[in-house]
Amino acid sequence: MLLYTSFPVDVFQVMAGVLKRLNPFNYYAGCTVACFSLEDQLLFTLMKLRLNCKDLDLAFRFDTSRGTVSNIINTYISVLHEILFEGILLKVGIPSQSNARHPCESHLKTLVLQELQRMLQKLCRMFLVT
Repeated sequence: MLLYTSFPVDVFQVMAGVLKRLNPFNYYAGCTVACFSLEDQLLFTLMKLRLNCKDLDLAFRFDTSRGTVSNIINTYISVLHEILFEGILLKVGIPSQSNARHPCESHLKTLVLQELQRMLQKLCRMFLVT
């Protein structure tokens, strides 16, 4: 899992759990994908982001069409953007581009990473309890 996604298995499972709570999605192409589990669809997306696999390569690996892979990836990138960027990072506070060039850039990064880590631990506890 780590090779294909750069996430350990437990982090992948937490992400999948969060996505399950938000399911069903409005798929990009308008048609839902029922032939793959949510975990497989998340794996498609993370493999695309980590390895920059071509859609045709992923289609071959998972024995499906290129259009299905494209539909899944476009949908999940949009969903992950809503969860991670709009749902978490904007609440934590992302520094502006001018502030990021400031000498305290490493301090801001540290604060943001600590807050993200705290939120991920909270999510992990939620899913381990329920």
